[in-house]
Amino acid sequence: MSNQSTSGTVETQPTSDGVARQLGRQVEDATRKYKGGTERAQLAMGHPNFSEEWYSFLSRLAEEQALRLPLIQRPTWKVLTRTCDDANSYTADLKAGGFRIGDWAADIMKKAGFKKGFDITTLELVIASGTELTSKERPTTAEIYEGIHNVNGELIPAWAGPELRKQYPDQPVGEVLIMAMETITASDGRPGVFSVGHADRVRWLYTRWARPGYRWDGDGRWVFLRRK
Repeated sequence: MSNQSTSGTVETQPTSDGVARQLGRQVEDATRKYKGGTERAQLAMGHPNFSEEWYSFLSRLAEEQALRLPLIQRPTWKVLTRTCDDANSYTADLKAGGFRIGDWAADIMKKAGFKKGFDITTLELVIASGTELTSKERPTTAEIYEGIHNVNGELIPAWAGPELRKQYPDQPVGEVLIMAMETITASDGRPGVFSVGHADRVRWLYTRWARPGYRWDGDGRWVFLRRK
């Protein structure tokens, strides 16, 4: 049915000695200024999950800082390696994983357009809002896609939609990601793209209609491909 699943995370290297020393100096300076005082600092040091909490804190700050960088410098958000060879395999894997597939998402997965891009096995994904890509509060689909091109990005193959749903089980509640892909014409004639979201304890793969002139909320977050 499918190949072995991958974690879908960016491969990381150990922190260099230089960065570790620089970070240590920043932490020392911040600790000296800590308003909680010595006693509370010592209590924090003795916490059994100190290391794990510290790593989570660093990861959160890194993610927030990455979003502040100019789009052309924004680091890869996630690496996807394709784990299925066709729509039927994706459908079976998603259902087995407890994910919900919308009727229109299932519909466009059966279309010829979904089969494009299966010669690609690995993707480096980047996320940006419509406003970040266009400087507009209500950008059109065409404007968003032009913005992606302008920041050295490309549209993703359609399989990235169900693949991301499959490899992103820990998606935060309330988050919705729209796939910047070549639209696929559904059975009713409307052009659609995949969206991946988590709401009301349901992790879903849906379709959003994406005519070139359709205007989107600028806060909507788009997933696209980093051009190599």
